[in-house]
Amino acid sequence: MKIPVFVSRPNQLTPDQDMVLGEILALLDELSLEPRTLDQVDRPNGSTLKDVRALVGRCFGGLVLGFVQEQATNIERFEHAPLPHKAYPTPWNQLEAGLLYANQLPMLIWREPSITGGVFDEGATESAVHTLSPGFSRYDTVAREVFSSWKASVREYYDDA
Repeated sequence: MKIPVFVSRPNQLTPDQDMVLGEILALLDELSLEPRTLDQVDRPNGSTLKDVRALVGRCFGGLVLGFVQEQATNIERFEHAPLPHKAYPTPWNQLEAGLLYANQLPMLIWREPSITGGVFDEGATESAVHTLSPGFSRYDTVAREVFSSWKASVREYYDDA
């Protein structure tokens, strides 16, 4: 039996992002982890945030994937130097990561190189933040080690539940 884990990710992906997601989902399958997302498996029947909270409550770990969804240039910031460029993930990553954290689920965080802020900042949670590359492969030994270590934490949480 596969262990359900919540996957926070955007609904719309570029072809390159979709290939990376495919590699990640294949790796989860190899590790006997069942990815759960509101849009793919469970359909909302109330407010979206309420449904996400309920789904997170039925999972034993969380994977947060910070894929670029929007980009802005020439950003004016109050009392700070302007930014020439900034990339943004889906805002749902922050909300869903907060629910995962509040439920004390083992969390694994991956982001594209240009994504920063909130949960994607090193030290924001106890979880390390890992960088996704366009050539991400489930066969990469470092990636496999990171996912396997997280799976051990998920398994321990599952066994204790």
